Amino acid sequence: MGAVVEGGLTVAEVLSQWPATIPVFLRYHTACVGCVMARFETLDEVAAIYGLDQSQFVAELRRAATEPPVYPSQEENNH
Repeated sequence: MGAVVEGGLTVAEVLSQWPATIPVFLRYHTACVGCVMARFETLDEVAAIYGLDQSQFVAELRRAATEPPVYPSQEENNH
């Protein structure tokens, strides 16, 4: 069984292994992407620092890490 996103992982581990999670960090208005503390802070700590619901935050990161990305169709881009 492969690795899974969990609260004890550091932000850097998550971003490195699952770059598709970047939009989740941005949607929650965290400064995690590009932050020097990303190597040290866990997802649980990020949730506490930003006052986020930890289980919801980790669940969204897990979904982003495991679901294929959704891209707009070419037709939509031509309008």
